Amino acid sequence: MMSVNMEEEDMVQAGRTRDSQAKEAARIIYESSGQPIRQSSISPNYVPNGVNSSNSDSWMHGGMLQMSAVRRTFCLLVTFDIGLIFIIWVIYTQLLPTSGVNNRWDQFIDQVQRYDIYKSLFDIVMLSTVRLTLLLLAYALFRINHWWMIAITTTLSCTFLLAKCFVFNFADMEHDNALGYVLLIVSFSMAWVETWFLDFKVLPSEKKARKKVTMGQHDERSPLLGDVEGQRHGREYAEYYSPENSDESDTDLERSEGTRGHSRQASHSSVNSFISFREQEYIQLGDELMDIVWEMHQTKDGWKLEKGDNPEDGIVHSIYNKKIKRKVYRLQSEVDFRAQYLWEECAYQLEENSHWNPTCVESRVLQAINENTDIAYTIAAEAAGGIVAARDFVNLRRWGERNGQYLSLVTHTTFSGMPHQKKYVRGENGSGGFLFVPIPNEQHKCQFLWYLNTNLKGWLPQQAIDVGLTGVMLDYLKYLRIHIEDLKNREKS
Repeated sequence: MMSVNMEEEDMVQAGRTRDSQAKEAARIIYESSGQPIRQSSISPNYVPNGVNSSNSDSWMHGGMLQMSAVRRTFCLLVTFDIGLIFIIWVIYTQLLPTSGVNNRWDQFIDQVQRYDIYKSLFDIVMLSTVRLTLLLLAYALFRINHWWMIAITTTLSCTFLLAKCFVFNFADMEHDNALGYVLLIVSFSMAWVETWFLDFKVLPSEKKARKKVTMGQHDERSPLLGDVEGQRHGREYAEYYSPENSDESDTDLERSEGTRGHSRQASHSSVNSFISFREQEYIQLGDELMDIVWEMHQTKDGWKLEKGDNPEDGIVHSIYNKKIKRKVYRLQSEVDFRAQYLWEECAYQLEENSHWNPTCVESRVLQAINENTDIAYTIAAEAAGGIVAARDFVNLRRWGERNGQYLSLVTHTTFSGMPHQKKYVRGENGSGGFLFVPIPNEQHKCQFLWYLNTNLKGWLPQQAIDVGLTGVMLDYLKYLRIHIEDLKNREKS
């Protein structure tokens, strides 16, 4: 009996030894391939795509180890402020009249030691110095993430400069030394430039970066647009350690196989539920897209004519959407092609779009979600004679049939595999797309509608956008008719 017990204990010990050896072998294999084993389902140091991992700690709350690039630029701007003000003031003093060759230094003495608020502009330099000191202490040393300090410095600067304009004796500036006026104007302008840069550049970009970092630390129900692939891989490496194709039938490990098999089964279940949850969110977004555009399609009142007067050439209307604060455009036309066939061509032949449509540079599917939903990438060519530069878009596409009408719709989304491209401006499409409505008693014709709801981004005047978008829609209709004729010729041949 003792012999049997000893033999069982030896087998258990051997199993544990082999088990630890397998773990160590798996760790070495994964680390040698550049993919180290993670200790938890999502590592605390996980950083999503688009955020440099070496800078991730700078965005954590309560103790940034590294200053962001945009914050460093702000600090350089503040330093440039004092340098520019000082140089202008020095030149100003040098242009003041002197009674002798060696009296240039006397101008500094007169401006500084014999300071008089009515005659000296040295206080402008000191004002810039105070601004520099307070801003660097707040935003470089203590790294605060609020605008209250810049509000204080700008308020003090504007108040003092306004008072200076009233009390300074401009009439005593001899030889029309215009740099006195320049010094006041530059000091006022720099205070507001610093305010704008901090409030519209530094704080929003750092807030966005912090959200990207913390997004990687969420569980399965983290936001839809998080880094799905990174989290999925993190879970895979965390929950099973064995190398692929390892022999799990080893008789020495049979004793622990039940527990390990249960753990691995739970792991696969966890990953599968994670993936299906993400895909379900995309599918739900597609369902909402269908409802939004269908409601837009049912809206008959409020549309304003933009261009066109007959269905053959196309008619473009627009309606102002108060929620998104921009126009939504509608193109209406009739085309000589069966509605279902044309819908299938637009929905299923996305990659062919750029071959017949010169307004499109590239179109391709990034990820298929299900049989009627995917993530697509499109590059739109320049429009309005180059006034509107080329844009690229990442869209969630959804197509289907409703009440006998065929829909192929898009809306903006993000995708970790397609970050912003340097040579294109990333536009954003709101809910919109194509509708193909069969015409009763004319099965070879259909009504074609295009609802365009887009934010082109960039610094474009609204008038140029209006001209560009209506032109793009009518050009698309023209190229679509040519493509339809080509499709008819293919059918005949």
